[in-house]
Amino acid sequence: MEDIQTSFSHIYNRDSIGKAKIADLLIGIDIPPIIVINLRTRVDRAKTVITSIKDIPFIFYTAEPHNNPIRGCLESHINIVKWAASKKYKNVCIFEDDFIIQHPLNTVPSLPNKWDMIYLGGLCTHIKEWGPEMPKTDRHPFSGNKWVKGTFYCNHAYIVNDTVYQKIIDDGWIYTKELDRFYTGEIHDSAMYNVYMPYVQYVVQTSGWSDIDGKNKWDNWKWPNPGDVFNVP
Repeated sequence: MEDIQTSFSHIYNRDSIGKAKIADLLIGIDIPPIIVINLRTRVDRAKTVITSIKDIPFIFYTAEPHNNPIRGCLESHINIVKWAASKKYKNVCIFEDDFIIQHPLNTVPSLPNKWDMIYLGGLCTHIKEWGPEMPKTDRHPFSGNKWVKGTFYCNHAYIVNDTVYQKIIDDGWIYTKELDRFYTGEIHDSAMYNVYMPYVQYVVQTSGWSDIDGKNKWDNWKWPNPGDVFNVP
């Protein structure tokens, strides 16, 4: 593994530490600043992140281009989890640099009692359990919102609990396929772990060129809520 610590930048929006929240988690206190993965060669995306987020503390994890982009993506995510474990953080939030925050993160509902991973957006391919519907309030302004327990693809915005750190570090590093397949097959589908996403898509991926897939993705695409039928573009 590379020297993880040297891959992190300084904290952006430091003044918001202890004020900005994801659900009930204070960013910079309950969790470290959001870690945003950015390829060293994608300065354009880094600039977009900096200009679009003004009130949320975050740190760039700068990744070097990999001759196998699929493997490089997996290693970057695992390196961040390893760093969080070494710092003894109980949770860590990981974003990829092609995200769009559709709704304020402080309006994410209070987290379920027992969780191992939380997705703030993604593609739900299997529902294990529907949570109870939450009443619409000033704090939670979306009617029909609820937590959904299941299997979720796309890792552009998610939170990892320390209950699953070692699983990701040990088994993820020797995994030979995509990160999505590792998470869904080894964690989401397992009866040992609880993975949730809110019914509302808080964070989605922006349209544009994917360095991993080598093509443009998500052009004019509506992200489905859990339970909706969809075809991946």
